[in-house]
Amino acid sequence: MSLKKLSQFQVFDSKAFFESKDFLLSKIEEWQEQDEGSQTLKNVGTKVTGVIFVDKSSYGNAGIGINRGESITFKVSQPVTNFSSWKAFNTVFKATAFTKVTVYGEYRNQLSVKVPSLTVISGAGAAKKA
Repeated sequence: MSLKKLSQFQVFDSKAFFESKDFLLSKIEEWQEQDEGSQTLKNVGTKVTGVIFVDKSSYGNAGIGINRGESITFKVSQPVTNFSSWKAFNTVFKATAFTKVTVYGEYRNQLSVKVPSLTVISGAGAAKKA
């Protein structure tokens, strides 16, 4: 038996997962998507990739902080120019609000994360929300 559309019944607690994590910026690039019914790529925001720098989440028997060092790419609905003061391997940021977070992959171990903004907590760009 192969059931269909089961993933639409799964819930991922974005707030609980991300509230105890800080990210170290590793890369910023334009986020482009193809226009519906067209071959043209359109800029829709910025892709910000960060490495989990601090992970205070408890994972039960697996311990605390087991995702430290893993990367997550955030799709931010803001232009790349909003991140001009951010510096790779210097800026530490948090994700606190979410547009859409989806768990995917064969082993359900990958995240697609869309956010309205990210908040710098230290390093280059501090005191600026993007």
